[in-house]
Amino acid sequence: MHITPIQQYIKEQIHTGQRIHYLEYFYLDYNQIELNFKKIRLITVQFGMLLLLIQTLHCLVICLERTHHFWWSTTFWETNLDNPDQNLTDPTDFHLPS
Repeated sequence: MHITPIQQYIKEQIHTGQRIHYLEYFYLDYNQIELNFKKIRLITVQFGMLLLLIQTLHCLVICLERTHHFWWSTTFWETNLDNPDQNLTDPTDFHLPS
């Protein structure tokens, strides 16, 4: 399996406690601005008892994070936290990158 340098860098940053976010969705019209952010986290890859014999392996996963809406009519930002799980490793709700 080939791991690109940026994937390894992201894993190292998460292991040091850095939170990695990215902008997944941006929408702009005459009524609103909408921003949707996702968070990159790690899950522990387990191979049964083999995990005890080798260094722990981690895989990058994607988690929901925050949605921000700005309404032009009220000049008000609305923020929704879609995933209250703050674990950087082994989150409860995630999906694999496609």
